[in-house]
Amino acid sequence: MWRGGTPADANALLDAFLRDLAAIRRSRGIPIIVAAWGIEARCPSLASTRAALIEAMRARIAASGLQFVDLDGRIVEKMGIDGVAGLHGFGASLGTGHLNVEGNRVYGEIFADILRPALAGHP
Repeated sequence: MWRGGTPADANALLDAFLRDLAAIRRSRGIPIIVAAWGIEARCPSLASTRAALIEAMRARIAASGLQFVDLDGRIVEKMGIDGVAGLHGFGASLGTGHLNVEGNRVYGEIFADILRPALAGHP
């Protein structure tokens, strides 16, 4: 959908969503950041395919006047490929499940790093 515009119905919904977000941004004068999550960033064999997808997403979102963030990429950048799993789960389930205390801290830092410059100058 991001690269080929198909299926057409889903592509039309995406266009409408981006138009609505852009209209809110313009009418309110606030930055809107679209964060992509769930696009695996730890697998080197998918790196070129992933990079093409991320760039297509970034270009389409930026064309709407919105900001784009590759959240998975930011997590891997901060934690390394082997450090991501440790942000999920507890005890024997470490590596799976929802964010643990460390995961919440790391994601919070990343969100703060994203939002701080975007909101500079906005009350």
